[in-house]
Amino acid sequence: MLTLIDWTLIFAYLAFAVCVGIWTSKASSTSITSYFVADRSLPWWWVGTSMVATTFASDTPLVVAGIVASRGISGNWFWWAWAIGTVGVATFFAPLWRRAGVVTDAELIERRYGPGPGSWLRGFKAIYSSLVVNLIVMGWVFRAMGKIAAPFLRWNEILPTGMWSAVEAVWPEMLIMGTLNETLTVAALVLLVGIYSSAGGIRGVMLTDLFQFVIALLGAMIFAWVAVAHVGGLSGLTTKLTEIYGAAGAADILSFTPPEGAEWAGWQVILIYLFVVWWAQGNADGGGYMAQRTSAAATPGDARKGVLWFAVANYVIRPWPWILIGLVGLVLFPKGMEAPVGTLAAQVVADREAAYPLLMGHLLPAGLLGLSLVGLLGAFMSTVDTHFNWGTSYLINDIYARFLRPGASAREAVRASRVVVLLMMLGSFAVASQISSIEWAWKFNVSLGAGLGLPVILRWL
Repeated sequence: MLTLIDWTLIFAYLAFAVCVGIWTSKASSTSITSYFVADRSLPWWWVGTSMVATTFASDTPLVVAGIVASRGISGNWFWWAWAIGTVGVATFFAPLWRRAGVVTDAELIERRYGPGPGSWLRGFKAIYSSLVVNLIVMGWVFRAMGKIAAPFLRWNEILPTGMWSAVEAVWPEMLIMGTLNETLTVAALVLLVGIYSSAGGIRGVMLTDLFQFVIALLGAMIFAWVAVAHVGGLSGLTTKLTEIYGAAGAADILSFTPPEGAEWAGWQVILIYLFVVWWAQGNADGGGYMAQRTSAAATPGDARKGVLWFAVANYVIRPWPWILIGLVGLVLFPKGMEAPVGTLAAQVVADREAAYPLLMGHLLPAGLLGLSLVGLLGAFMSTVDTHFNWGTSYLINDIYARFLRPGASAREAVRASRVVVLLMMLGSFAVASQISSIEWAWKFNVSLGAGLGLPVILRWL
């Protein structure tokens, strides 16, 4: 359970995030450009680190640990293959996004194809990205945060009995994610994120991202160090995997490339990953929130260097602590083991994605547990604040200011942006309540944009 030092670290971090939002609110309130792309003034290391922090969500450690448990290390080729496309974005497209001078990638559509059909496609893209893709992403991130918080925070014990019963009676069934306890935790955090992200705009979001990435990565590395040491170090980890799963089974789990005969991937599938997946996905040219970040760069050169730094940090540095923790979970709680209902082992075996937070509570001492939780809180908040701001940028820049109120003043547009950020929270909760598997939601979201890569690349020619 959490101790005083753990709670102190958590509340200090939350207070810091709110203060950043308040501090940057004035600089973000002058126009749509200031609110959504920080007046195109940010250096490359802000741009790249913010991208990494955004993709380092509370769901990613859980999903990667779950993938390792079910498919071994090579199962991560599902998303490692995108690294090729990311380098391509840095080389070719990031400077083009900065030179285009747009606020969203939907705005580029009308500029590229002209008024009429281009205008309608811009509006459709804005609604689809903000109210379909964006809500699905936030839904699985909310669901992951609920799983993380569940072992540590029990509202039925914190709140007075009468208050807990009252909340149970009035809380809408459609807005429950997993359990009411998980839902209340996420609701409190999301309200906090909504307050500081609506106040500070993208400048406040990206400033908090810098700290959130450092804390999240440090927490993951410390957790991995403790977890691996618990099973006897790296040599002990490989030895125990061999003892439990046999030499062939351990080799398959530890293989960097998909083993022959694996039901999810053979060499045919890995070739598809290497030669198709990275360019066929919908943001192959660096669209979406990445386009917003590159548009916020001070120069085209900053945009290119920012995406290159993102590629290194995202694919080379970031995933290995999560992979190691997934392997430790396979040692401590082997596949197919039988455990009494309600025990830690039973929970891990039933939901491998939940192994990450459950092992945190099991292995980390006071202080380190608080630091790791702050890291996951930072990962959660850095993703949610980005998607709140990014989703709102479509609805304000491409719908409200383009079609509904084309003559709106800068002050009115910024005020509307802050209202939309808060309204978007409700839609995210409704979507999150329908998500049971984070990995499934990941793949569903990728499949929505499958095959769009070629058109979005060719439109630049």
